[in-house]
Amino acid sequence: MAGARFAGRADVTGMVLAALLRSGTPQTDSAVVRAVAWLKTTQNSDGYWGSQAGAASNPYVSTYAAVGLALATSPTDTAVTRAKAYYDGWRTYNRVSCATGFLMMRTLNRPMV
Repeated sequence: MAGARFAGRADVTGMVLAALLRSGTPQTDSAVVRAVAWLKTTQNSDGYWGSQAGAASNPYVSTYAAVGLALATSPTDTAVTRAKAYYDGWRTYNRVSCATGFLMMRTLNRPMV
């Protein structure tokens, strides 16, 4: 993965993280470490991400970032718990359930093996 670049999108970065980790790439791989650092530095103050760094938080885009980050770190990582808190509030406010929400909750509420 030397020289790998991420597209600057939270959802793409999260999906790439999930794919790398599920394919056996170690959490210590430089691409994984860089992606985690990027997600943590671009996380909005409300706990979620926009489609681009600094953009308004988007629950559909952010789910993939949160899942990738949870797989790369831990469901109890501070950035992950901030994302989960945002999602829980958004879901309660909007009273909706969506496929990305189920993906997030399934990933964040079970132990990572």
